Amino acid sequence: MEFVNARCTDIETWAEASFLARLDYALHLGTEFEVGYVSGFFNDVDTGDFEGPWRVHLDHTADGDLMHRNDEYLDPYWDVTVLEPLDARSTWCHGPSYRVLEFARHRLEKVA
Repeated sequence: MEFVNARCTDIETWAEASFLARLDYALHLGTEFEVGYVSGFFNDVDTGDFEGPWRVHLDHTADGDLMHRNDEYLDPYWDVTVLEPLDARSTWCHGPSYRVLEFARHRLEKVA
């Protein structure tokens, strides 16, 4: 089984990646699905990843989190409610990621 947050797709531009990331979010908002891991706070101050699988509900997520960038990747954060016992709060997971090829090529050109 492939989890929702296990996909990474090559895409040409940031605009296309942003559109698709928002579409992924809109299609899953308010639904329940399985993810391979979640992240969250525990012991009041620490953060960590919790290996799953976990059944989650996708909650409202701020646009800035949906548009999280990491190098040439658009790696959306999704706020989720874990539907199983988990000793963590403020949980999130990654939505499907996109590798933006125009940025990847630009980085390679700067190195060459």
